[in-house]
Amino acid sequence: MAGNYVPSQHGDTFTAQQTYHFLFDNREKTEHEGTGRDSLTAFLVRKDFGGIKISENRRMMGIRCAHSVDISFEGVRIPADHVIGSAFLFNSDIGEGFKIAMSTLNYGRFFLGLSMTSIMKRLLKVSFDHATKQSQFGRSLIEIQDIKIKLANMVSDIYSAQEAAWNVCDDTMQILGGHSYMEENGVEKIMRDLRIFRILEGTNDILRQFIFMKENALPKNFKAQKYSNEKISDERKPAMGDYIRKFFQGVNPSIMNDVLDPKKHQIIGRCVVDKNIDSFILKSLLFRVIYDPTKNLQNEIKILNHTHYKMKYNARPTFGLADSLGTTADSIIEMLKESNGNYILTHPSSMID
Repeated sequence: MAGNYVPSQHGDTFTAQQTYHFLFDNREKTEHEGTGRDSLTAFLVRKDFGGIKISENRRMMGIRCAHSVDISFEGVRIPADHVIGSAFLFNSDIGEGFKIAMSTLNYGRFFLGLSMTSIMKRLLKVSFDHATKQSQFGRSLIEIQDIKIKLANMVSDIYSAQEAAWNVCDDTMQILGGHSYMEENGVEKIMRDLRIFRILEGTNDILRQFIFMKENALPKNFKAQKYSNEKISDERKPAMGDYIRKFFQGVNPSIMNDVLDPKKHQIIGRCVVDKNIDSFILKSLLFRVIYDPTKNLQNEIKILNHTHYKMKYNARPTFGLADSLGTTADSIIEMLKESNGNYILTHPSSMID
């Protein structure tokens, strides 16, 4: 890079929340000649550099504790030593802006998942308390089958943690009814905040496309039969045998590359991905039960059972499956009553409080 400063003449708009701002510039201001991803370079820009215009804070639908402003850069002189990155992350400072930007998304996606699980557990507690205390036509709400199924679905979603926070919040709103629309219980704030999490760090639709476009992005199997034969005791095999036979019948991921064109079959591809995600969840839940046989095994199987029926019911509603959904919901409600509505993830490797 020639000189002590790098000029920035363009007026692109960025969103930022800090005293320091990141500028990803793809203009030819350096000796580096790059195309596509290699054409981006990251700079650290201070407010006092001059030429920076910052708008008033924009009011957002949710996460209002965060500031969001428009920033434009006009004639900013950036010191050449403010290039970010490669001294400790990559092989070269110049042209590594795209890698830096993408690396931040991976951290964000991890913490978003943890945040969603914590929020869902709070919503479950709010819903359970209200359904237990509130009565309608001479009986408490928790005795109504539809409410039971909503609460059981919450437990199932928390257990599998599959893009479920919005669904859990929506069910909470339904259980609380008009009370959920009032600010004092905090549920309406959670719903406003939650919507952005399906957009942050890459929208859910884009992430599904990534899976669809990547060959063998989802494992074809977990060597299920081998592990199940080794880890499940003889007395548990009758209870788990049905899962072992059925849970590993997902759509073969190779269909994504062998049959479907990512550019022409996006809708079909999304269905394929969703099918594989469901299969992945069920496999994960099965192995959680297999590898944690000493802690609340019966509760684990109840949740596994309900998750199985719920996924099948959502895919193909029938009276028989609806009846099974109600039966498994009854079992989970009893489990919630025993813990006073405090959902506890029993797997020993859990990182969630």
